[in-house]
Amino acid sequence: MTEEPGDGWSTVHLAGAAKERGGVLYSVDFAASSIAVASKLLADRNLGVFARFIVGQGEQFLTRFDQPIGLLYLDGGDDPGETLAQFEAALPKLTGASIIVVDDCNPYGGNDFGKGTALIPRARSLGWGIELVPTTGRYISAVIRAGSEKGPTFSESR
Repeated sequence: MTEEPGDGWSTVHLAGAAKERGGVLYSVDFAASSIAVASKLLADRNLGVFARFIVGQGEQFLTRFDQPIGLLYLDGGDDPGETLAQFEAALPKLTGASIIVVDDCNPYGGNDFGKGTALIPRARSLGWGIELVPTTGRYISAVIRAGSEKGPTFSESR
């Protein structure tokens, strides 16, 4: 298996970061098949103990989750409203040091910022720093630093 970007690979990278920092990654997905792919990738790299998989909806999980969230990676469906709803559910658990990463913030589906189209203005209204970061190919992720008015800023130019 080659190490190409695609399903499951963000989980590998995030579980590796959790291992380095002594943390745990919670990965929520409604598709058991996606969890199976990520689980195998982690098992092959001895990273399985650093991840907890939950089959379900991200917003529901985040509503019930009762711990502070240091890193929130939103890579759900293509609906910007879903991404915003997950963010709002996590909001009470975010701290001043929290980082939110939203995948696929490149223009598509009639949305200027893909999955982040609704979340980016909301985060800006809270005074949080937003940076658009090219990932692979034409893809862009938004990195949002909670409570960081002096952090990286959003740029309208591309």
